[in-house]
Amino acid sequence: FKYLGVTSTTNGKSTQDIANKVGQGKRVIGQLNSLLWSDKISQKTKILLYKAIVESITTYGAETWELNKVEKNKLLSLEMDFWRRSCRISRLEHISNQRIREIIGEKETILDAIDGKILSWYGHLQRMDDNRWPKRIHSWTPSERRKRGRPPRRWKQGVVDAMNSRGLQEEDWTDRNLWKLRSGRRRMS
Repeated sequence: FKYLGVTSTTNGKSTQDIANKVGQGKRVIGQLNSLLWSDKISQKTKILLYKAIVESITTYGAETWELNKVEKNKLLSLEMDFWRRSCRISRLEHISNQRIREIIGEKETILDAIDGKILSWYGHLQRMDDNRWPKRIHSWTPSERRKRGRPPRRWKQGVVDAMNSRGLQEEDWTDRNLWKLRSGRRRMS
């Protein structure tokens, strides 16, 4: 079912929600197509359009996603589709994604924005009182055994990966300002 724009499934996976968000992002890019290919709109305005519309729609509810490689590639592909149209460069021209990023001047990817959201939520979750429902659900462990085979990727593993990439330690969430600064949710002045 869908509640407040986030799709929830019976198995608790976020793959359906991610697919819905990528589809919504593609629809938005399609609607902005004439603006993106226009040479009358500045590159700065196109970057603002991306941040305000495409990224916000695509990453809504991303705090709880556990991303696998396929989903990461779909999100990066969506982002590069927007940047290519903004630069007015077709895929037939065989210009690399790295070169497109250099032209645009964007170093951060949509995955960095998602990691920032995940870390922001994790810090907030850790600072909660122990009797609050989100904290209780986060610390709950199912009683039944896991299935055989390779275990599925857990949300906590994504948090650990994001912390390692940004040089955060487990105890850093206690300092709210440091956590926000390092997680990318606050700009350095």
